[in-house]
Amino acid sequence: MASAAYLFDALWLTALSLPVLVALVWMIWLMFHGFALVCNLKGLSAVFGFIGALVFAEVASKLLVYFLQLTGQ
Repeated sequence: MASAAYLFDALWLTALSLPVLVALVWMIWLMFHGFALVCNLKGLSAVFGFIGALVFAEVASKLLVYFLQLTGQ
């Protein structure tokens, strides 16, 4: 069994993390609705298109940061 100090730290971290998690989910929800509205998509095509766009943006940003670090050395 963990000591009370560790449990207090875990509860404090959970209490601080929950609002951040809620804000993150809300931001993704708003991004999805904006994407669906702008692209005029509905249903599964909107969901899969949004997921594809998010994955592409994440990979592109990681590659750009990597190449910027290479050129900065």
